Amino acid sequence: MKIKFLLDHFFLNGVARINFSLVERLTILFLLLTPIFFLSVNHWVVTNSVIASFLALIVVFHHKKNIQILRVPGILLIFIICFSYTFAIFISQLGRLDFGYKAYLDQSRWIIGFPIYLFVYWSRLNFARLLDIILPLCLIFGYVSSTYIIPSSAWGDRSTISFMDPLAFGFFSLSLGMICFSSIVYDAKSGKFDILSILKFFGGFLGVYLSIRSGSRSGWFAVPVVLMIVMYSAFKPRAFNTLFLTIISFFLILGIYFQVDIVHGRINQIFQELREYPWSGGMAPDGSVGLRITFYRLGFFYFSESPIFGWGQKGYETIKNSPELLSFSSQHARDFAFNALFHSEWTTQAVRYGSFGLAAVGAVFFYSIIDFLKK
Repeated sequence: MKIKFLLDHFFLNGVARINFSLVERLTILFLLLTPIFFLSVNHWVVTNSVIASFLALIVVFHHKKNIQILRVPGILLIFIICFSYTFAIFISQLGRLDFGYKAYLDQSRWIIGFPIYLFVYWSRLNFARLLDIILPLCLIFGYVSSTYIIPSSAWGDRSTISFMDPLAFGFFSLSLGMICFSSIVYDAKSGKFDILSILKFFGGFLGVYLSIRSGSRSGWFAVPVVLMIVMYSAFKPRAFNTLFLTIISFFLILGIYFQVDIVHGRINQIFQELREYPWSGGMAPDGSVGLRITFYRLGFFYFSESPIFGWGQKGYETIKNSPELLSFSSQHARDFAFNALFHSEWTTQAVRYGSFGLAAVGAVFFYSIIDFLKK
C-alpha cells in the first residue's frame, strides 16, 4: 500500500493509476534507473533504455485501444523528432545508393525514445518530478565514481571517469547541473521550496563543479544564455524578477571567472587562440580552439562538395586531403576530424547526410526550444 501511495502522490500527475501490471512496473523501474548511473557505469544508459523501450512497446501494444496514438497531443511532431535522423539517413543513402545498417544503430536512441514517450503519456508518470531526485543522484554518483571508484588518469589533471573523455564528462555534468538550477527557478516562481529544492541546488552546484574540474569548456558560454531563457520563460509576466535574477546570475558567473583559476585560464586561452588563429591565411595551429575552428572549415568544405546527400559515415575520405585543405589544416587536424568527427553535431550530420542531416538536427534543436518557450 505504501508503494501505491508513493506512485499516486509523488510519481503521477494526480491520476490514480496505481494498479500497474508486472510489465508496467518493470517499465517504470527501468525508466527510473536509466539516468541514475549515467556518469558512473559504462553502457548503463544504453542497456536500461533498450530494455525500458522494449517493455514500453509491449505496454503500448497491449493498451493500443486506450492510448489511441493518433489522438496523443503533438504526436506527429514527436514522431518527426524521434525519426528525423532515420529519415535523413535513409534519404541520404538512397541518393548515394550506398546502404548500410551501422548509421541507423548510431542514431537508434531517438527511435527507442518513441515507445517510452507513449508509455509516459499513458501512465501519467510525472517524469519532471522524478528528475528532481534522479539528476542530483546521477551527479552525486558521477562525483564518487570520478573521484574514488573509476577515475581516469589518462588526461592528466582533467578529471573524468575511465570510460568517458573529459569533454563529454564535463558537458554532461554541466547540462544536468543546469537542469537542476532551472528547476529551482520554477520553484522560486511558485514559492514552493522543500527538501528537493535543496537537493537540486546541491546537484546544480556539483554539476558545475564537475564541469570545471574536467577542464572542458563545452557549454560554459551557454550557461548565461540558458539561464536567461529559463528566467524569461518562468517570469515573463514579471520583467523585474527576470532582470533581477539575470543580474545576480551574471555576477555569480563573473565571480567564478575571477576566483577559479581553471575557469580563468581556460577562458583566457580561448581569446588568446582566437587572436593567434591565421584568419587571413596560413597553417592553423593544432591548439584546442584552433582545431575546432579548423574542423568547421573542413566540414564546410566537405559539405560544399556534396551538399544534398552528404558522404555517409566515412565517404569523404576520398577528398580528406584535397589541395584546398592543405594550405590551412595539418595532417593531424584532418585525421582527427575523420576519426573523431567534428566536435559539432551540426557539422557532423551535415557532412554525413547533407542538407537532410542539417534538417534533422534543426528539427530536434528548434522544436525543443519552441516547445519549451510555449509552456
